Amino acid sequence: MNQKRPYLGIVDASRAIMHIADKHLFKGEIYNILSGNYTVGQIINYIRECINEVHVDFVENKIMNQLSYEVSDAKFRLTGYAPKDDIQLDIRKTIMLLN
Repeated sequence: MNQKRPYLGIVDASRAIMHIADKHLFKGEIYNILSGNYTVGQIINYIRECINEVHVDFVENKIMNQLSYEVSDAKFRLTGYAPKDDIQLDIRKTIMLLN
């Protein structure tokens, strides 16, 4: 529940592409682009804010990947980019589309 995963919202992804083009960032550099790092528990809680009953089952099977992935986007932010997507709002919008 405490493993972190990076998240990139669709609007931030589009804005990042435009930022790359506008700033001519085509020098072979590698950038991490993300809206934020979130734990599995945080995501479940955000979903619970939208759906009254969320049930999580824990299984006895070995987890395929025990690693947590917290990504730094500091290098990309130094180019003048700042993410704006809100994962809570994005989850809410997605759930509304699915209902």
